[in-house]
Amino acid sequence: MKHFIPDAEYYLDQPKHRGTKGVLLQRTKTVIAGDHLDADIYPVLDWQYRREAGKRGKTPEQMRKANFNRAFRYFTQLGNLNFGEGDIFGTFTSAEGCGWEEFERIKRRFMDRMRTRYKRAEVPFDYLGIAESTKQGTQHHIHLILRGGALTRDEIETLWKTGIANTRNVQVKFEDKGVEGLCRYMTQHKDAQEKLMRRKWFSSKGLKKPRATYNDRKFSRRAAANLEKACQEDARKLFEKKYPGWQLVEYSVHYSDFLPGVYIHAHMRKIK
Repeated sequence: MKHFIPDAEYYLDQPKHRGTKGVLLQRTKTVIAGDHLDADIYPVLDWQYRREAGKRGKTPEQMRKANFNRAFRYFTQLGNLNFGEGDIFGTFTSAEGCGWEEFERIKRRFMDRMRTRYKRAEVPFDYLGIAESTKQGTQHHIHLILRGGALTRDEIETLWKTGIANTRNVQVKFEDKGVEGLCRYMTQHKDAQEKLMRRKWFSSKGLKKPRATYNDRKFSRRAAANLEKACQEDARKLFEKKYPGWQLVEYSVHYSDFLPGVYIHAHMRKIK
């Protein structure tokens, strides 16, 4: 039998359609990134609902929001999987009036100097960053998470030859979401719509990639119908029973305007 898996990043607006008719099963997608776990529970629907979904379509705003949320989730998972205590976070800002093309050349030379110094120190040059312009488009900067242990903060700042460089140690010991706070800061201009606003996400090739696993039996179809109620009663007990050794940090429950089934996201942290 053909079935349709809806786009969970798109159909999460208003809680109007709470039925389960047409739900074939409830699928659980799990991504473990270091000491952090993301679980998405969503319905697999009968193929007839593809027609209804196609009629509705996606507005540009919904597409932009869904794409950003999906990219931000992956960006954060990369950060949690590859970086933590002992690493370095820095913001490197160009001089006023620097054009984007010139800024790209400055960034490339800076990264080349960093790569050379890391190679001398025999430390992998692992990084995760965002290059973007300000809302006015007249000044640009890089937010960068770097592998620690190769250079001091002062040495890194010295390698940035223009504008301002500011670094600090990454501290995630008491953060329930790991480096998500840094990632959210790095992407804080997500709603800017100015034509001069630019953004480029980049990372080193050697980073570990988060991998997803899928399970169609973790939550039965019958249990899925009562998931919202179960979450309201005791979400911590529900998820920590399904994922032994993990502690629930937060969860959210959503419904589609016009498709059946419940959509749940849970973020968990490994118990140490």
